[in-house]
Parts: sequence; C-alpha cells; structure tokens
Amino acid sequence: MSPTLSDFEARATRDPAPAPAKRPSVADNQSCLVAKVSQLIDMSDLELSALSQLQTEERSFARDEVLFSVGDHHQDLYIVQEGWLFNAIDAPDGRRQIVNIYHPGDIIGFPDIALSTRTTDLVGVTAGSICPFPKSGLGTIFREAPRLAALLLSIALREETVLIDRLRVFSRSSAQARVAYLFLELNARLRCTTGSDDNTLYMPLNQHEIGDSVGLTNVSVSRAVTALEERGLIATASREVRLLDMKALIEMCDFEDRYAQVVTDWFP
Repeated sequence: MSPTLSDFEARATRDPAPAPAKRPSVADNQSCLVAKVSQLIDMSDLELSALSQLQTEERSFARDEVLFSVGDHHQDLYIVQEGWLFNAIDAPDGRRQIVNIYHPGDIIGFPDIALSTRTTDLVGVTAGSICPFPKSGLGTIFREAPRLAALLLSIALREETVLIDRLRVFSRSSAQARVAYLFLELNARLRCTTGSDDNTLYMPLNQHEIGDSVGLTNVSVSRAVTALEERGLIATASREVRLLDMKALIEMCDFEDRYAQVVTDWFP
C-alpha cells in the first residue's frame, strides 16, 4: 500500500533534506532567474547584465525563519536562489492563509511594490538563499532594458490571473480538486526553471502548510491525498509526489497552465 500523506509528512518534517554536495552560489550557476527568463525570451548581453546586477548579494535563510512580517518597511525585493519560501497572512480568527509559494528563480515583493510596507509574512519552508535588491534596481531595468522590463512586468501581472484561478478552485471545489490543483500548479511553475518534463514533484511542504495553502484542515488534506492515491492519480514517497495521470488531474480541477508561455508580441 502506498504511504498516506501522514506517512509522507512524518518523513518530510522529521528528517532534514540531504544537503547538496556544494551549495550553488550566485556566480556558480548563473542564477535561477536567468535560467527561468531564458526559457521565455532570448536575452541580449545587455539584458543578461541587467539581471546579473540584481544578484550581487546573497543572504541565507533557515527553515521556518521569518524574513519579514506584515507592516515591515518594503525597501527590497528578493530573487530566490535556493530553497522554498511562502508568504502568508493571518485571518481574524487566527487561521493562516498561505498566499504564494516561492521557488528558485522567483522574484518576491512585486505585489507590494507600490506600497511602503509589507502586507504579508515571508517564511522559509526549507533552508536556502535569496538575493535582495532595492526597488531602484527595477528602475534601472525599465530605463536600460525595456524588453526585459516588459517581461518582468508580464510575469508579475500573471500572478493576478493565477490568483483568480485559485479563488475559483479553492472556493468552489472539493478537497481532492484543491490538492490536485496545488500539485499541478507547483509542478508547472517548477518546470519554468528546470525545463524538465518529469512529473515528479519535490514536496517540502508539510500537511499544515498544504492545508493553509488550499483552505483545508489537516484531516481533509490527508483524506484527499489518500483518495487521490487510491484512484491511481498520484503516488507519494518521502519528499516526493508523482503525478501519475495528468489528464485526470487536470480535468478534476479544471487546471489551466498559466506558466507555459508568455505572450511577447507587444514587447518593445
């Protein structure tokens, strides 16, 4: 019998993830953001240089570390270089809602860029590293690399469409459909950076965090994952979720991959 989410969570939360043989630095791997953007447009030397200028510093973070909180001054954005994070807000009744989950290559801070203070908390899911850069760094890109600026704007605005998708699914769908949607979205987003067609998803989120992402209790998440396994749609192992029947999962939650491409015909 395949493991339930409780078994999966127990292994994933008690056992630390194996450390890589050598943690990549910004200089070592040319940056995850460059890898992600390069799959969307062919970048010029000027555009590559502009992105590199955003990643001259690197800051490590620990699992469960709060990097900023609601109300903090919003001065810097962050590029995720290694590890996973999420931002979240607390509801009046004390429950937490995870708003977004971040992976290597993601930029954190776009939704609050017009504001002086943060509207969410940012928490490390795993240990990792980020590259902070001031808002003025984006101003430089808008002046010197307008095509790259248009792409970053498109990526930021795409999140509004994704949030609408999530609201539709999470407010109207079954527990199985919500969990399936989360797995499909994470898989689609990670493909943007890795370029892989493998439907095996590294999953450092524990049961609480999955529930806070899709608006379910721990018990409901566990039952949903077990049901998806019993139907042969997914399989779980320590820190992994394999998506076995993509067609059925997509139909279950009416998933639309918003990450596969970006329309660029209007770019300068």
